[in-house]
Amino acid sequence: MLNSRQEREARSRQDSEFTSWGIIDENGALTNAGTLLADDFPIHQSRIFCTRWNGLTMTSGLGEALDDAELEGSVIGQLQDAVAFMRNNSNKRWWKESDHREELPDYPERAVTEVICNAIIHRDYQELGSEIHIDIYDPIAENLGVSTRQVQKYLR
Repeated sequence: MLNSRQEREARSRQDSEFTSWGIIDENGALTNAGTLLADDFPIHQSRIFCTRWNGLTMTSGLGEALDDAELEGSVIGQLQDAVAFMRNNSNKRWWKESDHREELPDYPERAVTEVICNAIIHRDYQELGSEIHIDIYDPIAENLGVSTRQVQKYLR
């Protein structure tokens, strides 16, 4: 027997629901919000570039990039993939307790998720070149979203 939540999920969505959520307009075309949630990426500047650099700079001369990813598609998938990239390219210390293993990552996943989510939400999707760049160096990670670049532009 299905509970009410499963019943709601099992039924197909009506166009009126998508319209009320702002995902499609009255003509059935995707809105900007709907486009960002779609699996393909018609808004080219909605990508995220992730790079794990070898050393302290982008040009250390040590075989510059150890890992990289260009994330595209829905913003929800991009968020999940960017958090996974950070997790896979960060150090994690651990120690044994009497009955379990305790782990301490370099960057708490909740904080990483919040930073990336903020960058996704606050970037200017109308501006070309507003892709998000996540750069991981040996001891540090940087999130260079468009808002950071705009702040730097005003500080000069």
